Amino acid sequence: MIKQKTPPAQLNSLAEEIGSFIEYWGFKKIHGMIWTHLYLSSTPLSALQLIQKLKVSKALVSISIKDLLKYQLIIQTDESENKKNKFYYTNPDIFGAIRNVLENREVKMMERIRNEFKLMKELKKQKPELTKDIVNPEKLDQLEMMISGASEVLKSLSSVSDIDSNMIQMMFSVQ
Repeated sequence: MIKQKTPPAQLNSLAEEIGSFIEYWGFKKIHGMIWTHLYLSSTPLSALQLIQKLKVSKALVSISIKDLLKYQLIIQTDESENKKNKFYYTNPDIFGAIRNVLENREVKMMERIRNEFKLMKELKKQKPELTKDIVNPEKLDQLEMMISGASEVLKSLSSVSDIDSNMIQMMFSVQ
C-alpha cells in the first residue's frame, strides 16, 4: 500500500518531478518547481509564498522568477505593480511561452552552432593539410545536413502562429 502524503508534501513531490523534467530540457530544477506551484495555485503567489512552500532561499526564488519572466513562462499580476509584494501566475498561453523559449534560447544556440560550423568548414577548406587527420570530410557534410535540418525544425516550431497555438491547446485540452 502506498503511503499517502499531505497535500502540501504531495504538491512538493510533484513539483520536484516536474522540476527534474524541466532540468532535463536545460532549465534549472527550481524553474519547474516554481512553475508547478504557480500553475496549480488557484490564486497568484508572491515570491515570499514560494519561498515558504519550496523551503528555498529568497535569492534563488528571485533569480528564478526573473528567468521565468524573461521567457514569459510566468506573468506578474497587474495588481502587484505598486505593491511591495509582487504576485505571479503562469502564462495561460503555454504553447506561446514554449515558442518564446525556442526563439530566445534554442534558435540562438543553433546560430552559435552554425557560426562555429562555418569556421570549421572554412578552416578545412583553407588548410586541408592541417585538418585531414582531424576532420572526416563525409561526416563534415553529414553534420552540415544535420545542422541545417535542426535549424529548419526550430524555425518551423518557433513560427507557429497564435491561431495554430490555440488549435494545439484545444487538441490537448481535457474534455
